[in-house]
Amino acid sequence: MVSEQKKKSASEVVGGCVGSMGAPFLEAWVIMLVMGGLHQGVTDHVPAAGYWPALCIVIGLNMLASFARKCRHK
Repeated sequence: MVSEQKKKSASEVVGGCVGSMGAPFLEAWVIMLVMGGLHQGVTDHVPAAGYWPALCIVIGLNMLASFARKCRHK
């Protein structure tokens, strides 16, 4: 059986690349806001993280998720 693949236009490829590259930055912003809200409103035990530490957290979690996904498929 031969599967037919739909060719993507250049705008679809560029949009996918920009979206996938921009997603961690948006996720980091949300993580930063959530951690700040927990620090301010709920408990002081949650550290208030800035943008760059939040970005490192997001990148680390994405790497762990990718590693777990690869290990599960073997």
